[in-house]
Amino acid sequence: TDCGILQRIKVKQQWAQVYSVGESRTDFAIDVFNNFFRTNPDRSLFNRVNGDNVYSPEFKAHMVRVFAGFDILISVLDDKPVLDQALAHYAAFHKQFGTIPFKAFGQTMFQTIAEHIHGADIGAWRACYAEQIVTGITA
Repeated sequence: TDCGILQRIKVKQQWAQVYSVGESRTDFAIDVFNNFFRTNPDRSLFNRVNGDNVYSPEFKAHMVRVFAGFDILISVLDDKPVLDQALAHYAAFHKQFGTIPFKAFGQTMFQTIAEHIHGADIGAWRACYAEQIVTGITA
């Protein structure tokens, strides 16, 4: 599956569902990170943000930043020049951290989205995340 216009629309619509407002945003982020840490227990990448406790203010602030970034990227999936600039910014920022398990995190996010949205189009998520976000952020 490619990340075509239909897939981008689905991703944007489903993101709006799963990452709606207020506390549900934090709850979703906590679910994603808890799922991620179950299969990727090494938290050393998150030492600066108190990664041993996903409920700590430091880690919650980190999650807010991570998911705000996803929110930005998903909102501009259909605006290639803006998406490319946003991805270039995030790519430059993340270089300081070395290897980041973006693919594994994506798999966890898809799983968590499927837990939150009945009938989520995980194929569209995989395509758009892999083709657009991971490719751009690791460039």
